[in-house]
Amino acid sequence: MMKQMSNQFFLYSLTSLAVTASSLAYAQEDAQAPSLEGGITASIGTFYAAPTGGNQDYAQVLVNTDDFDTFANTQIAEVTPDYDFGFAASLGYVFEDTANSVELSYRGFDSDDNNDSVEFVNEVYVPVFDHFYDIATSSLSYQFNAVDLMFNQFLDIGTHVQVRFAAGASYLNIEKNQNNTYSEQDFNSPPGDLYSQDANYQSEFDGFGPRVGIDGRYDFGEDIAGFGIVAGGSLAYYVGDLDVTGTTITGIDPDESSQFTNTVTDDVDNHGVTNLRANVGIDYVYFFENEESTLGIELGYLIDYYADAISDITFHDGNDGDVFNTELSSFSYSGPYVNLKGVF
Repeated sequence: MMKQMSNQFFLYSLTSLAVTASSLAYAQEDAQAPSLEGGITASIGTFYAAPTGGNQDYAQVLVNTDDFDTFANTQIAEVTPDYDFGFAASLGYVFEDTANSVELSYRGFDSDDNNDSVEFVNEVYVPVFDHFYDIATSSLSYQFNAVDLMFNQFLDIGTHVQVRFAAGASYLNIEKNQNNTYSEQDFNSPPGDLYSQDANYQSEFDGFGPRVGIDGRYDFGEDIAGFGIVAGGSLAYYVGDLDVTGTTITGIDPDESSQFTNTVTDDVDNHGVTNLRANVGIDYVYFFENEESTLGIELGYLIDYYADAISDITFHDGNDGDVFNTELSSFSYSGPYVNLKGVF
């Protein structure tokens, strides 16, 4: 899944760069820095994306087999996140009679709990506990927040193309939470009694780093309003803390008279995460009579990819008891977006 998302990212990145490059080539005129009217820039919008990252498995389901030793016909049960709405906004200022601006932007979402379960399909095997169960359920959620402070340089190419070069600083927070519960019927107790065991995992990254980017717009050239093609991409590198916690609760009987809790943590300082973003879309911009203010709407598709932003803990049996490993994986999301934007 993550490899597929990575391939999609590079496809959309190339698309964005191709649109920008073709616009520049089409202009076929000299480039110059414009003298812009000063003013406040602002945008607000939403995107509809499905987050994914790390190991989202929670059990192995043995189907149509009585041979539990060979694990024939095993199917992996995993949680597939649903699409959720995210939020994006920006506020900036264009310096009068220059080609420069500064902009503070935010992008984030808090995905709802995505649930999945399997039950009574022969047997459900859980490697964490090395045990078979009747029922397995899992709940998965992601939280994502990114803030960018960017300084921009505009460049006009001909009368139809404007390019913006950007450089600045960025903050990132990505959190993954997954809670798994496993149950089996206790046939030696009154009907309805269940034995259950739990496994809870949390991964969180907080970091800061530099960002550079480029975006462009090709204007079809109406006097007071016009359609345009927009595309862009950016690259960031974050350094921060990556913390992962795994907690297993075993041996819970119906009256909770006996249980054992095992918690392991792995905290990595100065961990690096590489981010690649890209978008492509169309917009419609209206120019007010004073020609100093504009208002527009933009529709498009975006993708956001963060390499090694999530760490998962995997448990297994060792000679001296339970041992664990950590695995790095990427986080990404993609989907359509809409923005309202203006200069005042």
